[in-house]
Amino acid sequence: MTKDVLLRLQSEQTAPTGEKEFVTSELVAEYYERDDVRYLLYEETGEDGQVVKNRLKWKKGRVELTRRGAVGLQMVFEQELRYATQYQTPYGNFPLDVCTESVEILEKTHQISISLCYSLETGNELLSRHKISFFITERLFVK
Repeated sequence: MTKDVLLRLQSEQTAPTGEKEFVTSELVAEYYERDDVRYLLYEETGEDGQVVKNRLKWKKGRVELTRRGAVGLQMVFEQELRYATQYQTPYGNFPLDVCTESVEILEKTHQISISLCYSLETGNELLSRHKISFFITERLFVK
């Protein structure tokens, strides 16, 4: 796969009340491999105009997402894993538990898809459930 890729990011967030929010983004990203580990680098701009740099890293059923910028966060996703982390904001740090339900990685010659289902908790209290899909495609093969 080439270094410059297109990323279609689809997310569904469900609040404890059952209310759902859907977001779809299409971004240019950078893809590379090193020592059997794959990386995807991309940037998102928030409603306030601040940029968050993201690094998605994966290998054999394990995915890591690191966010740096206006907010900071590292999440690790692995089947049935509970991962404790800190969500860093300008207002302070908040403890979070990332509880992974499923990780699916499908790699083809010119495209990769990664799907994550997980919940976020703090102090054993459910904050939200998430389904996120990353669709990575070589720029040459996008119609």
